[in-house]
Amino acid sequence: LSAPASRHADDDYAHVVVSELVAAAVVLGRGEEGARVYAAHFVFDGLRALYTRKRAFLLDLMEKNLAPHITWDPFDGGLFAWCHLPAGVDMQAFVQKALEKKVCVVPGTAFLTDENEPCDAFRINFSTPTDEQLQKGIELLGEAVREML
Repeated sequence: LSAPASRHADDDYAHVVVSELVAAAVVLGRGEEGARVYAAHFVFDGLRALYTRKRAFLLDLMEKNLAPHITWDPFDGGLFAWCHLPAGVDMQAFVQKALEKKVCVVPGTAFLTDENEPCDAFRINFSTPTDEQLQKGIELLGEAVREML
């Protein structure tokens, strides 16, 4: 089996070519349905392990760099962290400051039916960035909020 070159060994699970897994399962005598189960099991277990590790890494980074100013909602699944700014920090201004630092977060207003409603939240995606990008980005978000206090 082959997978595209990866920046991290853990990322191999996220980039495995599923058709090759299915072909391997057929060759191993599992049949077409068994091949689908085999591929799904391999891919999903690998992805679950990858994102569990990345979630723990993100939580550690947020604790070190964002607390106590930025808080977040507890989460056990998903690929995003919902964060909340301290009172008095304008969310749109924070998002703009993050962009100036080359860090992209999604403003919480993007998920409201009325974007003019007050909102202190923003969302971080931790599935796509490398560990190095995630670390740098969280450090820069910490800098941004401290500059705004």
